[in-house]
Amino acid sequence: MILDALPGLKNYVGSKYIDSVLLFIDKVNANEVAIGEWIKIKDDLKAIVLCKSGYIDGVFEAHTEFNDIHIVVDGSDTIYLGDKLSASITKPYDENGDYTLYSSKVISSCKMYKNTFAFIPKEEIHTNQIEDEFSKKIVLKIK
Repeated sequence: MILDALPGLKNYVGSKYIDSVLLFIDKVNANEVAIGEWIKIKDDLKAIVLCKSGYIDGVFEAHTEFNDIHIVVDGSDTIYLGDKLSASITKPYDENGDYTLYSSKVISSCKMYKNTFAFIPKEEIHTNQIEDEFSKKIVLKIK
């Protein structure tokens, strides 16, 4: 996982997508984007806005096709990384959702705040927890 402030986002989405992503963030900040619905931004880029998480202790996910970028636009979000070496699969790969679920222990965590993001590469097992009612985040899926 890589953590950075929003100005560093261009290093992870690339010049091909940065303008579209920044426009999407502006729309989220203006409350012009529905919460909880996946939106296709480009062929290899989609996003969802979340105000809550389905956090369950010990349950993690990993992706095969897409990298995750979690962007906090209001409040905070805690990202937890699991130990893939000792993890066990609890739900096999779901091709439509591009995820595998694992049971694991937490090996690291980081609380992120407004205008920060986490780049989570494919195959890295992770989960997140939004703890307050004022938080809002974007999850980008990028190939």
